[in-house]
Amino acid sequence: MTTASPSSATSASVAAPWGVLPTIGFSLVIFAVFLAVQSAALAIFAYFQLQQQADTSLAEMLQQMATQGLGISVSLIPGTLAGSLLILLFAYLRGNITLKHYLHLNRPAIKPFLFWLTVLVLFAVGMELVNHLNQRPMPNWMIDSYRTAGIIPLFWFTLVIAAPVFEELLFRGFLLEGLRHSSVGTAGAVIVTAALWASIHLQYECFEIISIFLIGLILGYAKIKTRSIYTPIILHALMNLAATAQVAALVSSS
Repeated sequence: MTTASPSSATSASVAAPWGVLPTIGFSLVIFAVFLAVQSAALAIFAYFQLQQQADTSLAEMLQQMATQGLGISVSLIPGTLAGSLLILLFAYLRGNITLKHYLHLNRPAIKPFLFWLTVLVLFAVGMELVNHLNQRPMPNWMIDSYRTAGIIPLFWFTLVIAAPVFEELLFRGFLLEGLRHSSVGTAGAVIVTAALWASIHLQYECFEIISIFLIGLILGYAKIKTRSIYTPIILHALMNLAATAQVAALVSSS
């Protein structure tokens, strides 16, 4: 019977993600910085907008900008950039494990990727069918945010690139890896990260939040099975691309 040498066992234990408590702590710091940078960017943008509307208070302007597409773009982009850089920093600080291995920065194989793409498409079609049968309209905030996007390409970049990259690096990258190497296990980590991801989408109604949770399960297992963070990033981006295109078509036809 072959046994691992003490040196190899020690090396294997070191070359692992942060434990569950540091992972949770760092994730909270990342999300707090994301919110702080987002809020600061929104406040700066609202201040400059306020110069053109003297009869509006700063609080009123902040409230307006928080729900307008342009305000979402100019605040979300710096927030996601700051959060993404912190994720890379905290993963790098673990030591003796490269960023590539920590976050699974590997190119996914074509067949597994296409399998999970098919799973996501079938799920999305099923949800659209349920929405159609129950005559569920497009959420008004999505339509309003697109109409007030101002710089349309910037709005598309925010939803299709910036948000998916940050959210997947955090939930299916940093957080999932830390949890699945703990007593929570792979299944528990996928469920917990999907639930946390769904919880930050409170602008939606209950049905949509449940759908987001289920999508989170798909993205989590897609990342695990393909051993690549690029898989959920691309799937998330395609999902947001389709949703944004649907909103754009609805706005242009109204």
